[in-house]
Amino acid sequence: MAYEDDFARIVSLIRPLWQSALLTPIDEHTDLFDLGADSLLAMTVMIEINGLGYDLPRTAVFDHPTLNRLAAALLESRSEAAA
Repeated sequence: MAYEDDFARIVSLIRPLWQSALLTPIDEHTDLFDLGADSLLAMTVMIEINGLGYDLPRTAVFDHPTLNRLAAALLESRSEAAA
């Protein structure tokens, strides 16, 4: 249950950053680049996300271009850092 809670918390943290950047509502499964994200915008948002205490390469959004996939990568990076 803790994983699901942490996952939902991360999605709720990153969703507003992306929605603000893209000026559109975002669901968890839509590719951010299909909604208009580009490399500069992606780098800007990833800097904001890492500013929240995460340590994920700025390019991670290219490998994980949906909120769910990005949240999973962020959660995994937190788990690895704690180990």
